[in-house]
Amino acid sequence: MSSLKIPAGTLFRDDGRADDPLAQFNGDKWQLRLETILDAEIAPLDECIRVPVRITSDSSVKSVSLGDNRRFVYAGSSQILDALPPSEELMTVKGKVLDTVP
Repeated sequence: MSSLKIPAGTLFRDDGRADDPLAQFNGDKWQLRLETILDAEIAPLDECIRVPVRITSDSSVKSVSLGDNRRFVYAGSSQILDALPPSEELMTVKGKVLDTVP
């Protein structure tokens, strides 16, 4: 297995509360968007890494913590003009909030 490279400018979108099966129906979604600020690399057999991200949202909520149990899915590249075709590896990446900055 090779490492998974995640370039700066990779977008992930909020997919609702991971522990709420009704979130899709009751509208309990924040629609946060995360954009990686730096290149990141996940080594083989590692589950996750820390990487700085920029958080944006259509709502007043602009932060997320581990206790919120949010789920994020790959949403493309912020560099639309130079966008590379999506990698099969990137399509299967899952994000998890590890820590927050005060």
